[in-house]
Amino acid sequence: MRLTPIPQSTSSANSVHIGRLTFACPALPAVTFRKVQIADIQPSMDVLGGKSMDQWLAERTAIIHSGKLSMDRPSPLLRSYHLPNGMPANLFWSLPDSQIRRLEAYRQVGNDVLILGTDGLPDELPVSERLTLSVAASFQQTVPGSGATPGGFGVDGGVVQRPFDNNEFAEADVRFEDGQNKDPADLKVSINTHVYADVGQSTLPARVRRAQEAMLAMKLSLPTAHSDILRNGKRTVAGLAGQEFFVFTHKSGSSPDLGVHAEFEFGGDASNELRPYLQISMDADDLPPGANGAQLLHVWDDLLNSAELRR
Repeated sequence: MRLTPIPQSTSSANSVHIGRLTFACPALPAVTFRKVQIADIQPSMDVLGGKSMDQWLAERTAIIHSGKLSMDRPSPLLRSYHLPNGMPANLFWSLPDSQIRRLEAYRQVGNDVLILGTDGLPDELPVSERLTLSVAASFQQTVPGSGATPGGFGVDGGVVQRPFDNNEFAEADVRFEDGQNKDPADLKVSINTHVYADVGQSTLPARVRRAQEAMLAMKLSLPTAHSDILRNGKRTVAGLAGQEFFVFTHKSGSSPDLGVHAEFEFGGDASNELRPYLQISMDADDLPPGANGAQLLHVWDDLLNSAELRR
């Protein structure tokens, strides 16, 4: 398998937009958002799957009523109603034996449904409703492969184009193909970007020291295993001066075992959307025999070099 370098421009039709970052990828990537929040609102997408909006909403309400979204608490649904703009919403108990209630509002976007959820105390409901309406109104759907990379905060299915908020973060996994072969290069890239007031310093140097100690212990117990540290030091990505670590592991023998772990981390500047906490990592445990450290390093470099911050 040949790993193709990633294009250098985010004008590529295969750009990935995660939080306030965009990346160019070699082929149309699969992106899974693990966690997203902006202004205390957690947006996510669901497909209608041939159902009408009313049918989908009835099924969603039944799921809430059954307790499947509230740790199986029986009948957590408080009420179904409409927000001032007419958008349907559900209010329900979020956690058993607590005062926390969850507001979910729903907006149909083409053949999908934008779900906007937020947790709060009963007296916070008016604020939660205003935030929900604001995020819903500023959501713009994007089409994968269209080449469009608008400004804003990248979420599942599109972008939220509203002013920066100091409580926003995105965590996502990206799998991408090598652009030449039918079988994908089994490389998973994890991207975490957080902006908040109490950001900390980079923890990567300390974790690298622990990893080096573990590699020494592994070499003693498994002499056929080798770890080549190809990068360990400072690096600037998207204008952020952080720390980088890249290690290629290989176990010799009749069935070579190849793997890679690469990571970049920037500690973040408080309340600055253009200097968020940033962690990008690339992992693979079962690479094809033809892969080598230099190839993987090239892929990693092209990915990081394609990163851009968006307002």
